[in-house]
Amino acid sequence: MFMVPLPFVIALLAAIFAVYEALTRGLERRSGWFLAFLGLICAQQILVGLRFGYGVDSLRLVQALSATFLPPLAYLAFRRPALGPAQLVHLLPLLAGALALVCFIDALDPVLALTNLIYAVLLIRLGLGGSDALGWVETHRGRAVLTLLWLVAAVQMITFVADVVIAVDFVMTDGRNTLRILSWMTVLGLLAGLLGYTAVTWMAKRARATPESQAADNEATFRQLSALVDAEKLHLDPDINLNRIARRMMRPAREVSRAVNAVAGCNVSLYINRLRVRQACRLLEGSDMSVTQVIYAAGFDTKSNFNREFTRNTGQTPSAWRAARVGAVKG
Repeated sequence: MFMVPLPFVIALLAAIFAVYEALTRGLERRSGWFLAFLGLICAQQILVGLRFGYGVDSLRLVQALSATFLPPLAYLAFRRPALGPAQLVHLLPLLAGALALVCFIDALDPVLALTNLIYAVLLIRLGLGGSDALGWVETHRGRAVLTLLWLVAAVQMITFVADVVIAVDFVMTDGRNTLRILSWMTVLGLLAGLLGYTAVTWMAKRARATPESQAADNEATFRQLSALVDAEKLHLDPDINLNRIARRMMRPAREVSRAVNAVAGCNVSLYINRLRVRQACRLLEGSDMSVTQVIYAAGFDTKSNFNREFTRNTGQTPSAWRAARVGAVKG
C-alpha cells in the first residue's frame, strides 16, 4: 500500500502557506525572510521524507547541511531586518556546516545543535519584548505572530536538547531510548511555551514600573501619540503597526512602546484596539450601521478579532451592548 510520509504533508502545508502569504498580502506587507523560511521548511521536509520514508540515505548530508540555515532564517523571519551586509553574519552556521562536511564530518551534528541553541536564545530575547518588539506586525496580528515566535523558539530548543540527549544515548545504549527521548522532548516543549508566556507577562509588568526621571518623557511621548492619533485617525487604518506610528512621530519605536506601556498600562496593539472599540461604540450607539459595517469602519479587519476585543473592553458582545444602549435611551 502506498504511504505518504508525514514530512511530505508538512512540506505541502508550508508550500500552501507560502503561496497564500505571497498572493494575499501587498508588497509592503510581504516578508521575504518569512517566505524564504517557509520555502526552506518545505525543502527540508522533502529531504527528510525521502531519507526516512523511502530510504534515500544519500541525502543525509544535504539534509543536515540545509538544516543549519533553518534557525537563522527563522530568526530573520521574525526580526525582519533590512537586507544588508550586517545580515551576512547569519551565514556563519551554514559555512561552519560546510566546513565540517569537508574537514571533519563528525562535527556537523554539534554545529547543528549549537546553531539551534543560539537562535532559540535570540528568538526568546526577541519574544521577551512582547508584540511591540515586532514593530513590523500590524496591530491586529501581534498576538498571533508572537505566539508563533514562541512556538518556533520552543521547537528549536527542543531540537537542541534532543540532539544532545540522543547523541549521549547512542554512545551509552546504542540508541535504544530514542523514541522515549523524543516523547519527553514534546512535553518539555509545552513547558517551554508556558514559561515563555509567563516571562512575557512578567516583563510587561516590570516595564510599567518606570523611574520618575523617565516618567515625564513617557508622558510627553504619549501626549504626542494621542494628538497624532486624534488628528490623523491612525487607529482606523487596519494595517497600522508600531514602526509606522514611530516614523510618523519621528521617535524610536522602543521609546513609543515604552511610553504606551508606562502611561496606558498596555502594549501598542492593545492601546490601538481600545481606541477602535471606542469608535465602534460611538457608531453602534449613534448610527444605524450594521455590526458588520461597524467592524471595518472602526479599523478592524476581521469579525473574530472585533468580537474578541469588544468583549474584552466592554464585557458584552456588540449586539448586546447596542441593545442595552438603545433600550436605555428609549426607557
